[in-house]
Amino acid sequence: MGELTGKTALVTGGARGLGAAIAEVFRREGAKLVLTDVLDDEGRALAARLGPQARYTHLDVTDEDQWRKTADFAVAEFGALDILVNNAGLLGLYPFEATSPELWNKLVTVMQTGPFLGMREVLPRMTAAGSGAVVNVASTNAVQGMANSAAYTAAKHGVLGLTRAAALEYASSGVRINAVCPGAMRTPMLEQTFGDQMDSFAEHVPLGRLSDPNEVAEVVSFLASTRASFCLGASFVVDGGMTVG
Repeated sequence: MGELTGKTALVTGGARGLGAAIAEVFRREGAKLVLTDVLDDEGRALAARLGPQARYTHLDVTDEDQWRKTADFAVAEFGALDILVNNAGLLGLYPFEATSPELWNKLVTVMQTGPFLGMREVLPRMTAAGSGAVVNVASTNAVQGMANSAAYTAAKHGVLGLTRAAALEYASSGVRINAVCPGAMRTPMLEQTFGDQMDSFAEHVPLGRLSDPNEVAEVVSFLASTRASFCLGASFVVDGGMTVG
């Protein structure tokens, strides 16, 4: 029996990359899954592959009404909503002066407002049940700066602030809220953007390689489980030592 058996988890950005890895680890651990994304074909295919305890539904994380419908869908399908993983994101590496207000708003709305809207919808349901776990996916950009990424870095810093503030506010309700901060991973999004440059990123990682998304997914699974029962408002960096020095 897996450590998430009997739990229902909603994972945003679940069609591929880290979201898909989280979904696979959660299913291994016995969770029932609601995967969401805007990549509908990939999301449906993954849910079908994961079996009858997995569902897919379209979700634009910037749309409050879609969040309400998605949470209702999860409860209708599986009877509860115990775990929320805010993973949906965009890659945003742009020089500061090339970052238009429109581009800024797009990145911040997806990566900072999206988790806020998800938590705003799901937390009252978890509070009513007296238990729950939220894991927000931030980034190493949330704990350090990086050139050519003002909007992305600001959004990810905001995710940590949101995590910490909400964790304290909901500490007495039985709901735990934490964050994970991955470094560079071998995901389709990064590989499509950087191609052959990906290998050069490993030069900055003390362990000498990029992470596999499954390595980050294991940490997310831990935070969603009762093994992390005393973890609250924490940010778990998973970067092969990149931010240590």
